[in-house]
Amino acid sequence: MVAPGDLFARPLSSETVGQIILWWEARRLYYNVIIFTWAFLWGLITQLRGSRDWVSSPLPILTYIFGVQLPANVFYTGGWIADLIVKKIFGLHSLAFGPWAFGMGTAVSFLFILVVIFG
Repeated sequence: MVAPGDLFARPLSSETVGQIILWWEARRLYYNVIIFTWAFLWGLITQLRGSRDWVSSPLPILTYIFGVQLPANVFYTGGWIADLIVKKIFGLHSLAFGPWAFGMGTAVSFLFILVVIFG
């Protein structure tokens, strides 16, 4: 696991498939905490406003797991797959791609959560 301050730090090396995957997986727990916090915040806001029923459904945890967390982790896995494709198939060896893709993917996940909650 990495320190929170190193979340968007460039990898020291990303020559092998294992190093690329390790860089991403070392950040997965933080990503899940970020996504959980974002979804919890918006779920709380919608609950307080009384604007959506799904938060108060009989199985809200299942709604959260299958509607938010599972798709978010599928998207996250797509991040390191994209990183592998860019670096191995296209031969582009930018150490900045991983942190950039991590940031963009997190932003897209935020938007996805808003669509799930307000959609």
